[in-house]
This record gives sequence, C-alpha cells and structure tokens, in this order.
Amino acid sequence: MAKQKEELAYEEPTGLAVPVDVPASAAAPQFTRAQLIASERYAAHRDAIAALLQDGELYTAAEVDERLNEFLNKEAN
Repeated sequence: MAKQKEELAYEEPTGLAVPVDVPASAAAPQFTRAQLIASERYAAHRDAIAALLQDGELYTAAEVDERLNEFLNKEAN
C-alpha cells in the first residue's frame, strides 16, 4: 500500500501583528532619555542623545533617529 503524503496547512501566527485599526505611532515602543543613552543602538552618539533629549519625556526610536539625523547633518557655522 502506498502512503499518502500529509499536507501541512500554513497558519498565520497570532498575536504578532498590530491590529489594523491601531495607528502605527501608537504601537511603537517609547523610551526614556536614560534608556536611550544606555542603549547599544545609540552608543556612538550618547553625548548627542543626552543633549538633544529631555528628562521626563518619552521618545520612539523613529523620533530619536530623526532628531539625531537633523543634528548630525546640520551645517557648522
């Protein structure tokens, strides 16, 4: 007798996607100034991050990247 090959159905993982009705900005994690300064991602720019961000505020990585790029690309006077 020949064995029939079982087909596995693909199932979309649950709980990983952001619901459609939630704005992307609401789903982005926010960090404190201290967390960003201590992060490995911004290790090369810790001094700039410390100067550009304020204590008591929360920032997304996209906001920090934007501020940092503006600062780094500014023309010196």
